[in-house]
Amino acid sequence: MKHYKNLTAVSFQAAICAWLCLGDRPVEAVTAQTSYQRQGVAVNLLRAINMAEEEYRTNTGAFAPWSDLVRSRELLAARTIYARTEPELAGMKFTSAGDVLPGILRLNISGMHDHYTLILQDVTDKQCASALFTDEQYFIWKGQAVTCP
Repeated sequence: MKHYKNLTAVSFQAAICAWLCLGDRPVEAVTAQTSYQRQGVAVNLLRAINMAEEEYRTNTGAFAPWSDLVRSRELLAARTIYARTEPELAGMKFTSAGDVLPGILRLNISGMHDHYTLILQDVTDKQCASALFTDEQYFIWKGQAVTCP
């Protein structure tokens, strides 16, 4: 558990930093980025969400569904930390629908709220349907459709 607390503390600081730098940016500005830049923003977004989920679980004893997490102080703090290195996170407008970036975000919480999976699909990648995945173990994986050339 010590490992997760240290990871959370570092991640939490990075997320708070990230949220403060961007301001309100239109979605079109994100779409114009290169694939590499979009992936960097997406990875840091998942890191911030992982951090927020860990803090939420520490505070409440359970992982948060998206509708609760999006309004939580834990997500606000985590986004702020990660905005230091990824200013794009600061201006993102999160809704209960989970539409962020030019992508689709799905947060699945187990029935007992003791596990979660998070998928962020890049909707600008029409050819390979690439996505990033993470869960309560805090690893982030990248995947794409098996039919991708």
